[in-house]
Amino acid sequence: ELAVQERWRIPGQRNILGATKAREDYEYGKVSLEDINKSQIHDWDYEEKNEAETRNHFFRILLQKVVLGNLLSLWLQSAFLVLLLRERMGVSDVKIFVSMILSAIQAVLRCKKVCVQLGLFGLFVSSFLMLFVAWSFFKVYKAYQCKESGWELSGCDPIPF
Repeated sequence: ELAVQERWRIPGQRNILGATKAREDYEYGKVSLEDINKSQIHDWDYEEKNEAETRNHFFRILLQKVVLGNLLSLWLQSAFLVLLLRERMGVSDVKIFVSMILSAIQAVLRCKKVCVQLGLFGLFVSSFLMLFVAWSFFKVYKAYQCKESGWELSGCDPIPF
C-alpha cells in the first residue's frame, strides 16, 4: 500500500526553478507546449517503476495471503470436516464450518481489493480463486449428503478406512 501512496510524492531531485522558467518562456513564446510538458515536475520513469511495483505487490498479496493463507486452509478445513462427519463431533463441526466461512470472507475481501488494483487480470485470477472457495463449500455440502461414505467427483464413494 505504500507504493500506491508513493505515486503522489514529488521527487526532490527535480529542478522546480527550471519548471517555473519553462512556464515563463512559454508565456513569452520562447518554447512550445511540448517543451513545457517535458519540464514539468513529473518523473515518468519513476512513475512507471512505481506502477510495476504496485502491480507486483498486489499480485503477491493474491498469491501469498489469499492462496496460501486462506484457500489452502479452507481446503484443509473442508477435508477435515468431511472426515469428521463419520464421527459426528457436534460442536467441532460448527466451529470448523464457522472458520471456513471466515476464511472465505477474508479471501473474498482480499480478492476484491486486488481486483481494484490489478484490473482485468486481477478479476480473472480472483474469479478462479472464488471457484476454489465454492468448490470447498460444495465438497462439504456433498459430504453431508453422503453421510456413510465420502464424496468424490464420481459421486458417493466408500471411505477406505
